[in-house]
Amino acid sequence: MTVGVVANLRCRDHGHVDYMFKIEGSPVAGAQSLVDGVACQDLHAGQRITVCYETTDPTNNYAFAARDEDGNRAMKAFWVGLAFVAGFMLVGPLFLLLVVKTFSRIAALLE
Repeated sequence: MTVGVVANLRCRDHGHVDYMFKIEGSPVAGAQSLVDGVACQDLHAGQRITVCYETTDPTNNYAFAARDEDGNRAMKAFWVGLAFVAGFMLVGPLFLLLVVKTFSRIAALLE
C-alpha cells in the first residue's frame, strides 16, 4: 500500500480517475472508475489517495480515498484516548486533594 496523487478526473465518463504513485522511486500510472470511498465530484487533481498494488505487478492496483486525509482514524483515537487518560491522571489527584482539604476544614469547624 502506498500514497498516490490524482492526476486527471473525467467524472462524466463514469467517474474515471487517473492517478500516479511511485514504487521504489519509479512512477506507476493507475486508472479506474469510481475510486472507493469518495464520489468523483469530491476529488480534485493533486489530491492524495491510497493505492493498494500487487508487489509483483504494480500495474495491478486499486485506489481508494481514506476517510481522513490527515491521517489514520485509529491513530487519532489513540491520541484522544491518551489525552483523556492523561487529563484524568493530572486532574484526579488535584480533585482528591480538594476533597480532602474541604472535609478537613469541615471537620475542624465541627470540633
